[in-house]
Amino acid sequence: MKLLSEQKAYNLFFIYVFCVSLLSSGSVFSQVNKLDGKNLEETMRNPWKPDQERSAFLQDWLILGSIPIDAIEEIDKDFLAENNGEANVQPIEGQVVKISGSEMKWTPVKCNDAVDLLKIFQGGRTQNALAYAYTKINRKKAGRTYIAFGSDDGIKVWLNGKLVHRVAKTRPLVLDEDGVALDMNAGENHLLLKIQQSGGGWGFAARIMENMNVLDFATGNIEFSLTDINPQKNTLTVQSTGNLDQLSLKQTVQMEVYAAGGNTIVKKTFDCSQSVVLNYENWPDGAYEFRFTYKDIRGATSIKYASWYKGDILAAARQIVESAPDKDIKTPEAATHRMLADMIMDRLGKNLQNPDPTKLGALDSPLMEFAEIKSNKQIYPGGFVRLAYIDDIDDTPQFCRCYLPLKCDPSKKLPMIVSLHGYNGEFPEYIHWWSVDKRHDLVSDTYDVIYIEPHGRGNADYLGIGDRDVLKCIEMAKQKFNVDDNRVYLMGFSMGGFGTWNVATRHPELFAAIAPVYGGDDYRVFLSPENIEKMSAWERFLNEKSVSTAQIESLLTMPILVSHGSSR
Repeated sequence: MKLLSEQKAYNLFFIYVFCVSLLSSGSVFSQVNKLDGKNLEETMRNPWKPDQERSAFLQDWLILGSIPIDAIEEIDKDFLAENNGEANVQPIEGQVVKISGSEMKWTPVKCNDAVDLLKIFQGGRTQNALAYAYTKINRKKAGRTYIAFGSDDGIKVWLNGKLVHRVAKTRPLVLDEDGVALDMNAGENHLLLKIQQSGGGWGFAARIMENMNVLDFATGNIEFSLTDINPQKNTLTVQSTGNLDQLSLKQTVQMEVYAAGGNTIVKKTFDCSQSVVLNYENWPDGAYEFRFTYKDIRGATSIKYASWYKGDILAAARQIVESAPDKDIKTPEAATHRMLADMIMDRLGKNLQNPDPTKLGALDSPLMEFAEIKSNKQIYPGGFVRLAYIDDIDDTPQFCRCYLPLKCDPSKKLPMIVSLHGYNGEFPEYIHWWSVDKRHDLVSDTYDVIYIEPHGRGNADYLGIGDRDVLKCIEMAKQKFNVDDNRVYLMGFSMGGFGTWNVATRHPELFAAIAPVYGGDDYRVFLSPENIEKMSAWERFLNEKSVSTAQIESLLTMPILVSHGSSR
């Protein structure tokens, strides 16, 4: 690919703005060690100083878990109902409680900032699970304060028995991502957290701030919920609440309700904290999505989604499952149908007759996707497309998630970002992979770009069949969408950062710029100069071969943004 210098500058600026927008949210960058001749080697090995100014984190917790769940919606199930309930719990160290027939103990844990639940529950249930965390906060006097939270994945928070915060979605742990303005009592205050886990990393962090002006989270976040209180009247209530200081949140919210294929049913504008009642009597049966758009208190646009199904959701689910092809899959269409059927069965705990009602919300995504495939209406502004193919190496179905921008004009060429996922220690089957049923992405909603996430054959390090999968996904995306060949960008996190180096150095002609994020490998980081000096020529060759930048000369003219180091 030949690019003019102006185009290269644009590409580097584009990917810089994109990555900074993702990484700076809630992150605090540490000071760089001063570079001089005396500490050159140390600086190369450890370029970041530990941050000594984050002392307000809540560090002493009692942890309870791990509690098995089947769907993210179970974050709203009170697993402590037999022990006075979540609103009333005030546990002590070593206290034993019974949950779902199993005895669990409140165990003390001390941390510096984040609590790594994956490490705490290592060897136990670390996928599709919940954990509780409890601590006390002592205050000299009553008054308003602010607590910043980060969680991987969802979180609910109670202070002194009152639910004050809720996020129900899969996401990585970002320090200070959420914030809540809270009224504390003089003396002892009781804080309970409930952290939901789908897959991948699992943890949380919380810290107290007396001055909200220093926090990035003070943006006026709004949460939305749908309530079908009286189906006989065919009415659905939309409620919105702010999680900062609700009295100060008067933002205007634009709501759009659309059916499969992006067909708009309702558009309404209302103020935050208002309830909106919708009459759905004349709506066709099927899956619906609600898009809420508003400006936070900084003036930045925020977009959130909710889903709902009209009609017999179990009958629709049974139809997909019963009509699914058998395991001998020959076509991409059959592979997708089979995968969606397996996803439905998994989300319902293999119970299609009388499932737990709290699990039904997990069906909205596969039902919407199936309806759009059947109607051939997947490509529309803000739409979701799952590409599929049968890999002729081993005849297995492979998938790639694609998210379309809200300004999606099929007649215009659009840039495309290829994002590579990190290592999944569980290495589950596809339907259990994180975000596999996610239908929207912040990147495509914020920027006018197509955002795709190849599966990369799971944990294949994007080498061999993993590298081959990425190329296949890019090829299919170009066939499906109007992609600008001169504006295809590659990025990835962790193992995906490693993969960004691997794929880009082998196929530099495909990409306008790359951005590896905390990913890569170099034996010089782990071995001392003395041990390196003792290597034979063959050992040195093998180690050099494994370095992520082994073919970096192929990236001589490639704009690159490398993000690495400490975020704590």
